Amino acid sequence: MALDFAKLKASRAKTKDIMQQKAASVGQKEKSYEDARFWKPTVDKKTGNGSALIRFLPSADTEIPYVHYHSHFFQGPGGYYVQHCPTTETVGEKCPACENNKVLWATEDKAQRAIVSKRKRKLDYISNILVIKDPAKPENNGKVFLFKYGTKIHEKILKAMTPNLELEQPAKIENPFDLWEGANFIITIKRVSDYQNYDDSQFEDKIKPVGDDKFIKALCEQIYGINEFVDPKLFKSYEDLTRLLNKALDTKNSQTDDEDRPTRSAPKEKADTTKTPFDEDGDNDEDSPDEDEDPEIARFRNLANKG
Repeated sequence: MALDFAKLKASRAKTKDIMQQKAASVGQKEKSYEDARFWKPTVDKKTGNGSALIRFLPSADTEIPYVHYHSHFFQGPGGYYVQHCPTTETVGEKCPACENNKVLWATEDKAQRAIVSKRKRKLDYISNILVIKDPAKPENNGKVFLFKYGTKIHEKILKAMTPNLELEQPAKIENPFDLWEGANFIITIKRVSDYQNYDDSQFEDKIKPVGDDKFIKALCEQIYGINEFVDPKLFKSYEDLTRLLNKALDTKNSQTDDEDRPTRSAPKEKADTTKTPFDEDGDNDEDSPDEDEDPEIARFRNLANKG
């Protein structure tokens, strides 16, 4: 059947409108995965480097100015496995992915251990920040966002708060999240071995208010609550996680349900025994017993209640 030339020519405008609407709807669907409350530093596509100046802020609904959780994010032969890990302290349950990792690790086989390194749980922190200077996106300057970061930046926060007893030096900053006696944080990103590295990031030496009281009062109205990110509802049951894990590891299962589909690109599993993928801070959280974080949390609680 031949294509009707006259009909085709007459319907060009209508077809164009339909195609534009379709494209717009696809774009909206993709963007719906992004949470506009979150800020991410921008890196140069060629060099992999980036920088920004931020200020850590307290939370609107927690004494501790951050929340943290573990998660697994990988693609197996049968599909993606993108789930919160219930071994997180706030949940304290068993995780089938962690159990599977321990079995593979116990083989002492390099290829199996390389797979474990791809599937291991990742530790993320979330807190409020004020973007002071974003060179790549100046429209973000002066705005409050949520910021997700890894162990590397969190360690720098703790280090700034820890006095050097050997040299009898006080802590650099008593509370980096304090609006009056905190300090700005310089984010410096460099590409190291194809990964983003935050080693050169640091707090400024000067402790100062984030602004005058009028500014701080207005700022407080913009700060987000963060408890939603560790809501128990986000953590599936052991049975559901086992089903989803088996599905991801099943070589016969090449399809992924929409509800299980990831919202960002997942790392492919390769039996690479020379290096492992890092999180955005260039570090990994091992599948090992968690360190006791009670002293750290108690410290922040004391700071929050001080005065």
